[in-house]
Amino acid sequence: MEKYLKATEAIDCDNESIKAKAQSLTRGQEGDIAKAKNLFYFVRDEIKYNLYVHTDRPEHYRASTTLERGNGFC
Repeated sequence: MEKYLKATEAIDCDNESIKAKAQSLTRGQEGDIAKAKNLFYFVRDEIKYNLYVHTDRPEHYRASTTLERGNGFC
């Protein structure tokens, strides 16, 4: 399981802003399922889908960049 939880170029879960947001969204939640739901709902409801975001460089897809921008493209 450990290899699936490591940061990647796009999923930079070791970034301080990502860690802080994840901690704030899961604070007080009991169990992994409740935590995962909170994270899912945040992304679904708060990160706006934007088909026209710059996508010519890998950093445009980075989780921390998307969080900062508030919108993104899968």
